[in-house]
Amino acid sequence: MRRVFAETILIAMTANELNPKLKISARIDEESGVSKLRRIGVENIVLPSQIGGRRLVAYLKQPAIVDFLDLVINRLKKRKPGRSNRVYLYYRVFRLQVQGNLTT
Repeated sequence: MRRVFAETILIAMTANELNPKLKISARIDEESGVSKLRRIGVENIVLPSQIGGRRLVAYLKQPAIVDFLDLVINRLKKRKPGRSNRVYLYYRVFRLQVQGNLTT
């Protein structure tokens, strides 16, 4: 067991002990630790390697959709308070891009 994983378990157990109603999330590097974290009450477990792998597969299967989601997410991050979302505009651009890809 790696030191970082041991620390993650200790922090999760302490947080759960202090407040059993707390929703605990954790990041780990190895899938073998998922069951251990679930047993001590961690609800959301993030495995960066799985996220990266899923994203790569999604990009290989449907690159236009991944590009579109990146565009929307990055635009929403840069959005100024009080401004409306421009998701519809991005949807239209995406739709035109996909239609163009399908016809070529």
